[in-house]
Amino acid sequence: MLEINKLYRDIIMKHYQEPQNWGLSQDKSFISLTHKNISCGDSIVLQIKFGGQKANQKIEDIKYKTQSCAICRASASLMSLYLKNLEINQCLNKINTFLAMINNQDLDETKIEKELLLFKHFCQFQGRRVCVALPWQALEKIIQKNR
Repeated sequence: MLEINKLYRDIIMKHYQEPQNWGLSQDKSFISLTHKNISCGDSIVLQIKFGGQKANQKIEDIKYKTQSCAICRASASLMSLYLKNLEINQCLNKINTFLAMINNQDLDETKIEKELLLFKHFCQFQGRRVCVALPWQALEKIIQKNR
């Protein structure tokens, strides 16, 4: 169990210190949303660039900047890796599955990328669950507002 915890800690610290898709774009085709966790002060500015035709629109690019704990930033980094270039419906399915996991709901774990399963261990801590969910909720809001 200690080796698993170290592995999870290493993944979180890697994505905290070297976040993927980090930074905001000046490209006007990106849609931005700021999402905050009022209970702990974490915040994310999330930018999405949609691509493709309306019928099979996809997330062409994801950029973000956080003022947050390591868990929230790692969650945003991994989210940006696994959801970029997906069609919107696929993306929404992955968001719903991920949020179900961290809310400790029954689900088929084979539908979640193995690296994302590390966040399952935070579902027992309400405060941390919100940190993990923040980027995913922000992405869901942008998609719902701009479909």
